[in-house]
Amino acid sequence: TQAGFILDDLSTIKPINGLKIGCTPSEALFSSTLECFYNISCINLILEFVDNDNMLYSPLSSNNSRFSMNSTVLDLITNVFIEDWLTSIDYPEYFNQCLPSSCSYQYIQRFNWLYTVTVLLGLYG
Repeated sequence: TQAGFILDDLSTIKPINGLKIGCTPSEALFSSTLECFYNISCINLILEFVDNDNMLYSPLSSNNSRFSMNSTVLDLITNVFIEDWLTSIDYPEYFNQCLPSSCSYQYIQRFNWLYTVTVLLGLYG
């Protein structure tokens, strides 16, 4: 359901683009978009109803993001709000940087009485 502000006359509702109402706060948040924050008039509408301490706000730019204005908050969270993820894997360089002078390991097997008893009982049976 579309969210909005109810004006003083109680009959007029000013919708807030992208903001949704749900059964739970998380449902409402996840299904909402940041669409309003791309529009200065929508931001000004919110500021009319919120104590803003005379701060100036500028709208988001849709040019600087791979996400569309209509991307839900759930989409943003699913993508961890990451615009661009660059992965550079260079295994030879990694091993050159971490090259140990030597590598060894030692395995000491101890005598296991339980194993011996189990084998003997198996042979007896």
